[in-house]
Formats: sequence, structure tokens, C-alpha cells
Amino acid sequence: MLYAAETYVNRCKELGVAPIQSFYERAGAVEVADGTYTISPVQFPVMPLTPPQFNAMLDSMRVMHTLTRLIITGIDPSLWTQPCAEALAGVLDRNTCLRTLDLHGSHLGDPEGLVIAGALATNGSLRVLDLSDCDFGPMVLQKCAKALVSNQTLVSLDLSRNPGLARSPFVSPALGAALSVNRTLTRLRLSCASSSMRTLFRAIQRSEVTSLALCHAQLPFGTLSALALALVPPLSPCRPKVPNENEKGEERTPPRMSGLWKTLCGEAFPTRRWVKRCPERSPRPSL
Repeated sequence: MLYAAETYVNRCKELGVAPIQSFYERAGAVEVADGTYTISPVQFPVMPLTPPQFNAMLDSMRVMHTLTRLIITGIDPSLWTQPCAEALAGVLDRNTCLRTLDLHGSHLGDPEGLVIAGALATNGSLRVLDLSDCDFGPMVLQKCAKALVSNQTLVSLDLSRNPGLARSPFVSPALGAALSVNRTLTRLRLSCASSSMRTLFRAIQRSEVTSLALCHAQLPFGTLSALALALVPPLSPCRPKVPNENEKGEERTPPRMSGLWKTLCGEAFPTRRWVKRCPERSPRPSL
């Protein structure tokens, strides 16, 4: 199997571009103190990247086993050609060491987003995915939602500041259907002003999500009411007994949605707590 540095050099020869020395040294490193690599305009201030150079870098990352976190942000949208998107999809498909992929502000667009969303369905190593501010439309977001049905490793997902969330009423129901099946995603970040979010809020109540962030979401009052009704557990001082109670009559721990409500509202709205119901004690005999 070729190492990442050799793969990078061979790919540069195929595309007819000169290798970047700093990336070649990083790709050839056997051990690194930090597994993070960032691609941004700050990294290449003198000579901006070209699409072939970007393609060669992404293609070699498939076998870069020291890469655990990849950040691509603020780059020129013209770099996101179809071959580059397919190369990034190859990283998701073959690199089993990658745990975090941050593409915020990359402005990929729909054609490239569809390729990446398709690779997410078969990925088995990624834990954190940031796709905020990528100019994704409804089709890409719906495909991301479908990928969550089969993906069983992703823990955190950020889809905020994408226009497709507000353009189509079908994105929120698709996300809700995926969350009802997915059992690993616990952190979700969105931004939307659509009334179709009600369906998503109801699905979140039955999902594993414990942290929900709504960024720049100008929700109407009716949707906010649905959010409150869906997420706040009802107060019931006379909860029915659950099977297998211990001898003291203590009930099970409260559902995780109370923690989600605290994450959403913070200190402005205190968390409602379940009251532990214990059997009444018999009065002491008088002396």
C-alpha cells in the first residue's frame, strides 16, 4: 500500500502540477502531535491553490492515517470541482482514522454536496460533521437526512445557515424520519424559519438528541409553541409505577429530554425536574 506522500507525488504527476512542499512533509510524517490539518486561504497566502493541486491533496488524504481532523474553510468556490468533491468522498469512504470533518463556509454547492452526502451514508468512522454555510439546497439536505438512517457513528451534525432548510417543506420531515431511526446522533445544529420544523421537533422528542441549537431561527409563535410542547416533559407528581422498582419505591431516572430543554433554554427557563416519589412513612408510635 502506498503511503500518503507517495500517493500525493504520483497524483501531482498525473495532473501535471508541482507538489506543495509543506503538504508533502505533512503527508509523509509517520507520527504527528496533532492530527488536524487545515486548508484555508491563510495556509497559502502567496500562491493560491488551483483545482488540480486541491484534488491531489484530497486524493492523498485517503491513505493519510495520521489525519484525524480535517478543516476546509474560506477557500475559493471555484476549487470545488466535481473531481475534488469525488476525492473528498473517497476520503470519507476509505480513511478510517478521520473523526472530524469541518467544511463550514466552504460554499460547495449542490452538485458537490450530493457527492459528499452519498459518502456519508457508508462512512463508519466520522464523529463530527460541520456543513454550515455551504450553500446547500433542499436536495442535498434531504440526502444528508437519508444518510443518517444508515450511518451509525456520527455524533454531532451542523447544517445551519444553509438556504435549503427554509426553501423546502420536505427537509424537516426527512430529518425527523432519520432521527427516529438513528441511535448515535446526540448534537444537532440548525437554522430555519419554516413552519415545517414542528414535525422535526416532535421527532426529536423520540430521538437520541440531547443538544439542539437553533441559530438565527426566526420561528413563528406557533412553531415555538410546538417546540415547547414537544420538548418539555409533563409534570406528573403521580407517575405510574414502573416495573422492577427497588424496595424503596424509587422510580427510574428522568428522560433525557429534560436535559435537552435545559440546553435549549439555559438559565432563562429552569429545567423541570421529575419528583422522586417514595412511599409514605408510617408515623412513629407515641411514647
